[in-house]
Parts: sequence; C-alpha cells; structure tokens
Amino acid sequence: MEFESRLGVNLPKDFSKWLSIYGNPKKTLYGEINGEEYELDDFYSFSEIEYEVKDILDDVGGSIEGTIVPFAFDSALNQYCFFYPTENKKNPSGIFLLGSDDGPNDVFDGEKIKIELWVCTSFSEFLDAFSE
Repeated sequence: MEFESRLGVNLPKDFSKWLSIYGNPKKTLYGEINGEEYELDDFYSFSEIEYEVKDILDDVGGSIEGTIVPFAFDSALNQYCFFYPTENKKNPSGIFLLGSDDGPNDVFDGEKIKIELWVCTSFSEFLDAFSE
C-alpha cells in the first residue's frame, strides 16, 4: 500500500486483508488474552491509521526508537498499536495498549515497550481473542 511506504513500515498481511474485507465491528467486542480482559470498540481505517501515526510522530519528534502504529481502540480511547523497532520495519514486534492519557514516551522502558503494556504477539492472536 502506498501509505505504508510513506510511513516506512509494512502492516501485517493478515491485518491488511482482514480490515479490507471486514472493516469495523458493528458492536463493542470483549476478549481475554493471557488472563487479561480487553475491550475492542473500533478499528481505524487505513487513512486514519496514517493520520494517527503522523500525530504520534509529531508528539514525540523522533525521541523513540521505532514506529508506533495505532490500528484500533476501546471505548476509553486506549489504542491498540503495532510497534516496529527501528531495526525491523517489515514486521511489528507485537501489539501493545497505549493508554488514552499516556504519551508515547510513557510506554517505554529504555528503548523497549514496558512489558506490562504488551497484549499479544500477532494480529491473528489478537483477533482470535475477540472472536465470538
């Protein structure tokens, strides 16, 4: 996709395919991952993802080692995000939850995402948790 080249990352193929086919859920979904309960309210469209990434980049101004790519959110506007470390822009290292009151700099412990914020390692695992 063109916007992926503008952002310098490759979205996971399973995510891109799923969003292209299904779009947004019609209702709030609830799921459990590793014993933690999560809520999923909506997914961003591809154009909204690009806007959200640019908004984060404007906020942090290059002060983080990687790229945060929000792709969905819950009813409290906490964002589910892919994280691409600087050395690997082709595959995200997983999915973490960025709190609505947290700036991106609040999620790092050094150059790594704080362990307690990680939700899962892949979009397929994420999606499976919200399947009914």
